[in-house]
Amino acid sequence: MPFLPLPRWALPLLAGALGLVHTLAFAPWHLPALQVLALAGLFALTTQVERARGAALLGLAFGLGWFGLGVSWVYISMHEYGAMPAVLAALATAAFCLFLALYPALALGLAQRAPVPVRLALVLPAAWAGAEWLRGTLFTGFPWLASGYAHSDGPLAGWAPLAGVYGMTLIARRTALRMVIELRQRLARHIIGLSMRYHGERQFGDVLSRISSDVTQTLQSVNLILKDLVQQPLLLVGSLMVAAVSAPMPTLI
Repeated sequence: MPFLPLPRWALPLLAGALGLVHTLAFAPWHLPALQVLALAGLFALTTQVERARGAALLGLAFGLGWFGLGVSWVYISMHEYGAMPAVLAALATAAFCLFLALYPALALGLAQRAPVPVRLALVLPAAWAGAEWLRGTLFTGFPWLASGYAHSDGPLAGWAPLAGVYGMTLIARRTALRMVIELRQRLARHIIGLSMRYHGERQFGDVLSRISSDVTQTLQSVNLILKDLVQQPLLLVGSLMVAAVSAPMPTLI
């Protein structure tokens, strides 16, 4: 069930903005709660689309915002310290960010194939953690900005020795999805309550309409009866007067 009837063109823009917010969970900002909120917003956006392609596009936009801000140091490294021309450094950084954004796109695209309750409860956290592990492993890996690192000094830091970075990623995703599920349930209860209230008011309105219709018909019948009661004596008096006028006058002899 969608949260809001958002236009389709706005969904990738919102996903990209959430990706930017997600980056603020890492150094030097250290705001891990924003990661959970950003992911909850992203996962809520996936309920607005039906196909895996749409969900993958949201993941791609989120990844571009995430890595576009978080990996911008690559441009500085290549341009200022590697003496690479600015245009080439910008293109290389953009291509690199696009490649990294494929991993969240893969996670959301694969998870979208599952039914919504199963997706939010199980598939999405597992797919996201798996994509994070794949990003840190494939082609020698690039674990920079792995989601679990945002919680190394946050409320979830106690899980680090036991779960590791990818386990903390899974826990953070589960927390975000729990927020989405709770919000969906509350929204569903609110909509059901409004629907029941509207249905009750509609039923009461129908009853009042029928009563009004019956009263109107009764008044019309009473009006006709009263008209007959008034018209009959008048017609009788009128007939007598016409008869009296039209009768021949008696003659006196």
